[in-house]
Amino acid sequence: MNMQGLHYDLDSMFPENPDYLQEEEFCLKDHENIKNLYPSWIRLIADIVEEYVDKYEYDGSAIYHEYPDKLSVYSMAEDVFYMMGYDNDADIIIDIIQYMLCNEMYIRRRRHDKVTNHFKFNRHV
Repeated sequence: MNMQGLHYDLDSMFPENPDYLQEEEFCLKDHENIKNLYPSWIRLIADIVEEYVDKYEYDGSAIYHEYPDKLSVYSMAEDVFYMMGYDNDADIIIDIIQYMLCNEMYIRRRRHDKVTNHFKFNRHV
């Protein structure tokens, strides 16, 4: 394979000040500390939501669509609701779960964007 047309932009791949990982780690730790202030039943929902969204953390996943659709998020919230062992509909709990799913998706989308946008290379032909 001829590699003449391929040029890597090493400055963008490995910046002089690579503290973006430290910043991300700090933000995640701070987020965990804030979640510890949640009431216990909300914390339980948050833990289940995190575990649930873990299944969707891959490239091309619905959580990374440019515009996630409301029906998909609502369906995910119902899944979490039933995972918690509820067998009847409780709109307020589903609304809370839906909010928490959106928040968790936002956090993961920002982290995903930082990582994928950071490690790009330029191709010159």
